[in-house]
Amino acid sequence: MEEHRERLTLGVDAETKRRLKAAAAAKGVSVSVYCREAIDKELAQDAGEAAEGAAKGEVEEQDTVLAMFEATRRKYGSAKPTTKTAVDYIREGREIRDREMDGWLFPDKDSSS
Repeated sequence: MEEHRERLTLGVDAETKRRLKAAAAAKGVSVSVYCREAIDKELAQDAGEAAEGAAKGEVEEQDTVLAMFEATRRKYGSAKPTTKTAVDYIREGREIRDREMDGWLFPDKDSSS
């Protein structure tokens, strides 16, 4: 049983339509099959390029963070290494935010609880 397909209407000029028909006939497939295969191929290529770009972006971002860290270390001197992780800093920031919001939302609430 064939899977359900969504319909897509595509407007092309007469020359493109002629070329599509000829290319599909040369492969022995319908224009629809030819177009689906071409679209699938293009989407796969785009996905591969996007993945490569994302990986490159991550490397560039890491390089930028390391460069910023190194510049800060040079400006302020070597810092004592910390055992805190990014998760610890995020958690700490959220706790501070929550305490501040509690103060705004519940001003009469005892702040020691």
